[in-house]
Amino acid sequence: MSDKARIAVVGGGIAGASIALYLSEIGLDVTLIEKGSSLVNGPPICHLHAGGNLYREISDEQCVTLLKESIDLIRFYPDAVDYRPTVIAVPTDDKGTPQELYPRLEKLQAEYAALIGLDLRNRVLGESADYFTLYDRKQVEQLKRQEVVAKPTCMDHWMIPVAKNIDLDKVQFPLIMVQEYGLNLFRLAASVTLTLNEKENCRVLLNHKVTDIAKTDAQHSWLVTYQHESKTRHESFDFLIN
Repeated sequence: MSDKARIAVVGGGIAGASIALYLSEIGLDVTLIEKGSSLVNGPPICHLHAGGNLYREISDEQCVTLLKESIDLIRFYPDAVDYRPTVIAVPTDDKGTPQELYPRLEKLQAEYAALIGLDLRNRVLGESADYFTLYDRKQVEQLKRQEVVAKPTCMDHWMIPVAKNIDLDKVQFPLIMVQEYGLNLFRLAASVTLTLNEKENCRVLLNHKVTDIAKTDAQHSWLVTYQHESKTRHESFDFLIN
């Protein structure tokens, strides 16, 4: 690819903004076109499904995909992550049991360990051995009697407020704590916007609505038509990501 090749990315959601950021960081000439007034302004996201353990109905393969995608996102936007685990509690009136979740948890744990083996930078969810932790009723009752820790540093600290705020007679044991973190979409949007605006090789066009995309076979390029403030403009790019 020539250094002069121009790339258009249409849409400034998480995917589009991330692609634009990656391409600009390796030195390519990128134009990110977003019809809204800001980047990453799609539906709110507050949870990072690092394994999809909250969804029993999806396949193991989909869970592994979610794990990999979550690891990639954490590596790309570490400052946008709320580093706190998730507790899975199966109600007593549920037809399922916590034990039915074990095979998937163990598979995800093994997959996570394998990903760390491929690249140590993938170790963003803690050690693979700590991917999930089981708590029986006796352990939870003991934690219930302890004081809440303002700045948790271990799994037990995170479990204390859970133990204090749920009815232990209405959940099955064990409770499962898994390394699925929170995601702060506002911090993510601010981070990617600031970084892209500092890139000399990346243009961010907000409030620009793409109205037409055409392939120009003669020049082997893409003609993108967009509107901004009631004005229409045509621009040619060598590559297009839509």
